[in-house]
Amino acid sequence: MTATGEKPTTSDAAVQKLDTSWVKVANEGGSLNMPSATVVQYGAGDNYVQKTVTGSGTCSNAFFGGDPAYGVVKACYTQSGTASTTAPTTTDVYLAAEGAGFTVATGSSVKYGAGSVWIVKPVSGSGSCTNAFFGTDPVPNVVKACYLVAATAPASDTSTSTGTGTSTGTGTSTGTGTSTGTGTSTGTGTSTGTGTGGSGTALANDVVDSSGAVNSTAYVTTAGLMSKKEGIAYRYGASAAESGFDSSKLPTYGQPGDNLLPAPYSTSAFKAYWQIGGPLNTSFNDYSSNQAQVAFVADNPAATVGGIGVARIETLGMRDNTFTQRPDVSWTYPGGMDDPSAKRYGARAPVAMGRCYGRPTWCVNSIIGYQSGLIGTSGSNTSEDPSTVQLEPGYVPTSIAVTNGGEFALVTVWDTQNVRGRLAVLALSERNRDTWRGVTLPGIPNQGSVGFMKIIGYVDLPFKAPTDVSVATGVDPESMHRIKVPGGGTNWVESTSVDLRTESWRQSFAVGGINYGTYAHAGVAVVTSKSERKATFIDLRPLFDSYRDVYFTANNRTSFDNAINNTGMAASQWPYALTATSSPTVITTVSLASRPTAVKVSLYSTQRAWIATEDGTLHIYNVGGYLTGGGTATPTTIGEVGTVPVGKNPTHIAYNKHNLPGSVMVVSRAERKVNWVDFSGTSGQVVRTLQDSRLLDPVTAEDNDNHGTQSYLLTIADYGGQQIANYRWGSVVFATNSGGACPMPSGCGMASAFEFGGRWVPAGKPFQVTGANVP
Repeated sequence: MTATGEKPTTSDAAVQKLDTSWVKVANEGGSLNMPSATVVQYGAGDNYVQKTVTGSGTCSNAFFGGDPAYGVVKACYTQSGTASTTAPTTTDVYLAAEGAGFTVATGSSVKYGAGSVWIVKPVSGSGSCTNAFFGTDPVPNVVKACYLVAATAPASDTSTSTGTGTSTGTGTSTGTGTSTGTGTSTGTGTSTGTGTGGSGTALANDVVDSSGAVNSTAYVTTAGLMSKKEGIAYRYGASAAESGFDSSKLPTYGQPGDNLLPAPYSTSAFKAYWQIGGPLNTSFNDYSSNQAQVAFVADNPAATVGGIGVARIETLGMRDNTFTQRPDVSWTYPGGMDDPSAKRYGARAPVAMGRCYGRPTWCVNSIIGYQSGLIGTSGSNTSEDPSTVQLEPGYVPTSIAVTNGGEFALVTVWDTQNVRGRLAVLALSERNRDTWRGVTLPGIPNQGSVGFMKIIGYVDLPFKAPTDVSVATGVDPESMHRIKVPGGGTNWVESTSVDLRTESWRQSFAVGGINYGTYAHAGVAVVTSKSERKATFIDLRPLFDSYRDVYFTANNRTSFDNAINNTGMAASQWPYALTATSSPTVITTVSLASRPTAVKVSLYSTQRAWIATEDGTLHIYNVGGYLTGGGTATPTTIGEVGTVPVGKNPTHIAYNKHNLPGSVMVVSRAERKVNWVDFSGTSGQVVRTLQDSRLLDPVTAEDNDNHGTQSYLLTIADYGGQQIANYRWGSVVFATNSGGACPMPSGCGMASAFEFGGRWVPAGKPFQVTGANVP
């Protein structure tokens, strides 16, 4: 938890770095119970205070009489002996990530640790990859893993026990090249453990056998684990600890101190802080903030608080001549550990999130998919109009993408009843809000405060296990805000001033009209399958054409009137179900030598898509005119045009909102880093790399919007580190604060390439974060 009081004086704090003989016995806020007088160290990093404890106590600032590491998540440690050993060799078998269970044969030896510090314990049968099971924490504050020493053999691994690629009947395992004897099949007769999918490193909970064919039993089992740690292991692959990454030389960037904000931001029960700019001056009276949804694997899914697995936080705030760059729950909703929208519609166990990417103050809502097949929305304190839909029985969502203007959401699903991959198409609209003068108009641009959502159909995919999707329409978000006034020359307005029920306005959006170019007429989606090592490109032009024909057919408004007067969730109501002529269509499918781990389509201008693969390569694809629907678009124009090395196991590609559309940020989980990649033509290059000792296990990231303030602030979901971490990578500039702090053009800079903004700790392990400016 983050500190919520004034900075304490810690002159009595013992400055000491704990060695591996110290074992964590409680997290900050937890209980202590020492049966006899025991020395307990409380703190983090290099800063601890010491106290002899007999009986009960609490791991807290109050109990230890000070805060030795202000603003940092702390823990309590007692001393115990350890046994060190060498790091896992290439013949040792990965068993489980920290916190997961495993099962091994009688007389096995299991290594537990990270980097170059490990301990070995003899294990027979079941065990758990935890400090408690191994009796010590060999590497405090580092995500650890368990490996089976090569001389012994596993029976099965309950942390990765859904794959079928590691055994064929009674044959020997092919998962890691190490024999596990015969009879490793359990329960349903399907092998447990990890699969190779034919080649490469083992993948936890894989669903393909050694030939690359999908096993239906493993498919159903893994689908049921998507929201759990096993599903995270499958979708996000090996962490740095599991990959043997050497973190000993990572830098530690500076972090500015906290300053208390007054009411209404702080109350007796909640404290809010600022770090940049100042001094606080209410006469400037400008305000902007970004809020985000965080999806996490809850520590206790049944908990009243924190069990939902979706939180709402503020990732940055500019107010009264100050700037807040430490993520925290928002002062507008101090109970942010449970997202209010998700709480309202009763959802739990998130799997995936997505939102559109356009101009700041648009794309306000996240679209969230849950293990149950429920799809729900969540926004900010100013866009609270939650909507939900339910996928077909047996459908499990795995990823979500939204078109540039918030017109449609695409959801990849595993159909566990028929063992097939599908792409759900959802029509989106605001409801009773300002856009289009309050008229609900699914399928055309809106401000992202989604209040209406309807599943209009499914697209069958050419593979069974889709794991990621990205989509774009090629429309510059600014054009959606510059709507020309019919007969008004160069004058333009925003959609909030446009009433399409007025015929002159409606006609201006028809083919040949002055506003025809302000909305999407085409688009391309790319869907990948990690297990099947494929990517498919999908043409959205039939979908957009069909909506244009309903709303904007020139000199014929009958279809328009029928739609807006009969919008609803029934099959007979608008928007109607997909047909053979309106459904998105598969253009082409490509095979990949390495597993695809992330995908992104360029938002506009550039006909590009990027596919990251497990081996650390970012593949640049030409999408062949399909992004904007050019007349030269053919399947043969889609192809790979270049590559960029970005670090092993790149788990996420984020848009660089400060350099659209020519730059992305790529998260490498296995190397604990984020790379900024800029593109020119068919080539790209890494121009900036973030690594920090506090960033333990990054899996996804989100660049923050600018609105009246240039912020250059990246928000990262650190799964194994159980934190949302912010890093600043440029100056803070207050564009609207003339005469105040951080003035244009230089603003408030940094002492180094990056600055640690701070962390927020959810009640579980975060795997996705997505946010936007609050309108």
